[in-house]
Amino acid sequence: MKINKDALYVATQVFMIAAGTLFAAEPEKLLIWQVIPVIRYYPVVNQWAFSLPTTAGPGMGWYGITAIVLVVSSVAMVISYAVAHAVFSRGRRLSPKLEIFLTVLSIAALITGVTVIGLNEYKEWVLERLIFVRLL
Repeated sequence: MKINKDALYVATQVFMIAAGTLFAAEPEKLLIWQVIPVIRYYPVVNQWAFSLPTTAGPGMGWYGITAIVLVVSSVAMVISYAVAHAVFSRGRRLSPKLEIFLTVLSIAALITGVTVIGLNEYKEWVLERLIFVRLL
């Protein structure tokens, strides 16, 4: 099967949009992450575990959530490639306007996702914990 460059472009943009959007949704706070066990790292005891965030002590679920986001984004990419390949194999080409729109949307989604993660980390680690420690 010959790789269709337009379909591949659309698929990679969908991957970036899905990943950025899922990270921007603050996945650790969504209800689904409270009932689905994820891979968590516990730095105090230097161990990895597959557990719920509510049943375990202080641990870092970011690794497990990142893995799930990448898997979901990859599935979205494969599906979008299949759909785009079917559309573009009939001789159609990706319009420049749609290409620019997808590019801007994917960059915006990634920037939003990274910004939300950074703001949450700043809020949790700098504003809440560091200031609290200094007040003691």
